[in-house]
Amino acid sequence: MIYALKFKEKAKRGLLKSILAALFGVKPYEEITFVGTVEVHTVFCEHGMLKRKKTIKIIKRICKEHFEFLLLPDDVCSDIFKKRSSDKYKKEVIKNTAKFLLSNCKLPPKELSCGLIDTNAEFTDYVEIMLKYCSELKVFSKNKQYKAVTNRIFDEHGAIIQVTGNIQNIGDCRFIIAPNPIECSICFKPSSFVLTQTQKLPLCGNICSDYFLDVPHEYEKLIDKSTDPFDLYAALLKEDSKNQIINRCADRVKVNNTIISVTHALKGITG
Repeated sequence: MIYALKFKEKAKRGLLKSILAALFGVKPYEEITFVGTVEVHTVFCEHGMLKRKKTIKIIKRICKEHFEFLLLPDDVCSDIFKKRSSDKYKKEVIKNTAKFLLSNCKLPPKELSCGLIDTNAEFTDYVEIMLKYCSELKVFSKNKQYKAVTNRIFDEHGAIIQVTGNIQNIGDCRFIIAPNPIECSICFKPSSFVLTQTQKLPLCGNICSDYFLDVPHEYEKLIDKSTDPFDLYAALLKEDSKNQIINRCADRVKVNNTIISVTHALKGITG
């Protein structure tokens, strides 16, 4: 069950109705739609009415225990509403996008060196996926968990992974994944292709720092046009953890401040 707040355009009213709306507000209302097995509750509200305490009370009454998980338009900045965190899903999209790029770049493994920046060993499951596409894999991590990971992979596949505590050692790789934001300066090669989150520092190379998803057409009229698609997908995944959207990659990416299709981004790897 998903609840979404959607702004509706201010209705055209005569003088009397305009006065009444200004005095007493315009009541939010709810519409329920099923998309497959997913029950979507759209709460319609005129934008200016959110300033009214009575409006918030009505929305809370409609949503009940789902109020704190309400999908919000991007420009809602009231302290009353809790912004849903989709960070975990965004990291999955980054990993899926990386897998798409690796599997479609057509480079032979001997020509591709990969790096994984995984300070806290959050992405150990991704190591074996990356090994399929490269001849050299370097991992930056300060977590001792990687010793067990590298030992297991060597025993099972005979592959050697270089784990380093010096993040600069990753800089000479051709393809780098850093699902968390990079918070220090790294000397990447100009030809390096780096997938990370919000770019906090100027970095050399082809830096992919933002990811864009299209909203499925069946949900377009059910959520506000400014709602972050990542929030919607995270909510759908919460409804069904086995949903195939867990494997979804980005539709578009921002590389060095230019938004391009993921297919076009392949050129950044192959040159």
